[in-house]
Amino acid sequence: MRIKKCIATCPGVFQDKTIVLNDGITVVHGKNNAGKTLLSRAMIDAIFPFTSSPLLEGESWKNISIEIDTRFDNATYRFMRKDMNHCSINTVNDRGSILHSHKINNTGNSISDIVHELQSKNGFVRLSDFYRNIGFHGFIAAGYLPSAVDLDNLPPVSRDSIDFLLLQDRSNYYAAYSAIQESYSNRDISSKVHNELMNQTFKFERLHKDTVKKLELMKINASKREKQQGELARYNEEIKSISSKIDAFSIRKNHISRILEACSRKNTLVQDIQNIQKKIKTGIEQEKEIAAREKELEKSYPQFRNFDQAKKNNIKHMQDRYREIRTINEKIENELFKRESRVRRVGSILAGINLLVLAAVVWLFLQTSLILSRDEKVIIIGSMIIMQLLSYISHIIYRYRLFHSSVIYNLEQQKQDLEQKLENILRANDIDMQNIDLEEIYEFLLQYFEEYGEFNEKQLDLYMLKKAHNEQYINSSLEEKKEALEADLQSLSGTIQEMANMAGIDAEILNDEESLLTMMDETIEKIDTLTSELTAKQKIADSISFNLQESPDATNEQKQLEQQLDEYNEMLDTLTRRQKHVKYLLDLFDESIQNRMQIQMEQLVHTTASIFRELTGSSYSQPIDMNTIVNVMEKNHTDSTRNVSFSHLLQLAIKCALHDFLVDSGVSIPLILDDPLVFIDEDKIDAFGKIIEKTAQSRQVIVFTHSNALNSWYTPVEL
Repeated sequence: MRIKKCIATCPGVFQDKTIVLNDGITVVHGKNNAGKTLLSRAMIDAIFPFTSSPLLEGESWKNISIEIDTRFDNATYRFMRKDMNHCSINTVNDRGSILHSHKINNTGNSISDIVHELQSKNGFVRLSDFYRNIGFHGFIAAGYLPSAVDLDNLPPVSRDSIDFLLLQDRSNYYAAYSAIQESYSNRDISSKVHNELMNQTFKFERLHKDTVKKLELMKINASKREKQQGELARYNEEIKSISSKIDAFSIRKNHISRILEACSRKNTLVQDIQNIQKKIKTGIEQEKEIAAREKELEKSYPQFRNFDQAKKNNIKHMQDRYREIRTINEKIENELFKRESRVRRVGSILAGINLLVLAAVVWLFLQTSLILSRDEKVIIIGSMIIMQLLSYISHIIYRYRLFHSSVIYNLEQQKQDLEQKLENILRANDIDMQNIDLEEIYEFLLQYFEEYGEFNEKQLDLYMLKKAHNEQYINSSLEEKKEALEADLQSLSGTIQEMANMAGIDAEILNDEESLLTMMDETIEKIDTLTSELTAKQKIADSISFNLQESPDATNEQKQLEQQLDEYNEMLDTLTRRQKHVKYLLDLFDESIQNRMQIQMEQLVHTTASIFRELTGSSYSQPIDMNTIVNVMEKNHTDSTRNVSFSHLLQLAIKCALHDFLVDSGVSIPLILDDPLVFIDEDKIDAFGKIIEKTAQSRQVIVFTHSNALNSWYTPVEL
């Protein structure tokens, strides 16, 4: 891998700064606070945009944009990043045109996610291999030395990355070992490719586990089904028993109901017989009463015996004539009353006149101043007497004329005619009129009419009595009907007794309707109780039956699963034997890898110590061993037991010493050094130059420094 060009912008620091980098050594010179550390870290974060622990914090990326062109063998990639979230990786041709682009949507993705995404993209296979083999931590461990002040801010490096750097070579022996070990230990099928054995094992373990669960569930269901079948059989027996009881009580209820109906019919028959007896008795009594009434009528009203229709019509004519005579009498009396009133008024007037005349005469005689002669007095008195006589005669004549007028005469004549007609009617009805005065006839008629009315009323009562008697008893054979009803009653009593015997009812209570009704209510209540109990149990039985239908017998399926389980057990045994074989191979690999790791670490310690002595001379007396180097590489910060300069120079020596190991692995990554000369003495500058010259033979070296010590060696790029 070679970084060919970098274009970066950071407001206030540099603007569209373009740096073209050599394949060998490139020195980027800048004063303090010129952005050297910022740029070096931004370059690495741009190449690894997915890391969860970037070298620059989020706020530092706020206004930074960077574009880096890199070369991987024959492939060129351009990394473009602006702030924390806008990142993309592009393939470009020799003219710098973008061929393919892949956006990194979310920072913090794992290497496996990035590798998987890039492998599915056209043109990104070489880059995906780089990410898978080196990764962010491997790059930090072998390719980046921060400034001394930033040494403690680097993220720790995993031991896997260190092992890869030390053990990977062109033979791919370590790669084969890692692939086998990964396939053997990994259980996540979805994220691995070369994992056939573990895939098969996991597959059959899962099938075995699922089958065991299914069998256990089937056994539980079978046990539950067996239990439900037992409960269903028990409930069916109980339902059958309750149904039998209900049937028995229903039969008893029907018997009691029929007995009650028969008793009701029996009571009706008894009542009918009693009614017939009453009718017979009543008929006899009515006949006696009819005879008595007829005898009484003949005795009390003999005059109306043989009273035909003509005589009845004459009674009507008598009443009419009698009313007409009464009407004429009333008219005569009214007319006489009016005339008498007039006579009295005239008499009163005449009496008044006579009194006035008498008073006048007395007054004349009493007057002393008036002297009358004897003759004059006789004349006056005589005149008065004559006047009195004339007035009396006039009154008599007037009275006579009034009471002998033609009106009264005509009324009297009509009355006589009516009385004659009435007398003829009486004779026609055999009423003897001898020794009866005409005035007494009216009183006789009143009494006659009253007796005739009483006779008619009693005659009507007798008629109604005869009619009622005839309607009920005429042409009826009550005795025969009574005998038929008594025969029916006897037959019905026998039937009731038979039904009582069938229902188990004592004969003593057959005639007690109240007891029978109570027995009926108790029977109905018992039936209702049993029916409720039957319904409840039937619901439970139906529910159990439904559950049994929903979970059918799975005996055949269970046998099939047991056969499958045997097959899975056999397959798992085979896979387990194969895993043991793989485990044996891995054990051999482990031993070989451990031996090689020991050799590689000894070589790394030797090379690192040699480079460290070249850089420091005899300035530091601390021993450099395997634990010291591993501790420094993993933690990536200063050791609390050593000073900063020692740790910084040791990091530089380690990263330069890794040159030989990278050459063996066939992997070349740039070595980015940020202010590496801080703790190197001036007399050791030449030694430092020779070391990086040797390193640059197989990898790119980029030095960020504020020192001018290397200006005589290389032409710096000013920042």
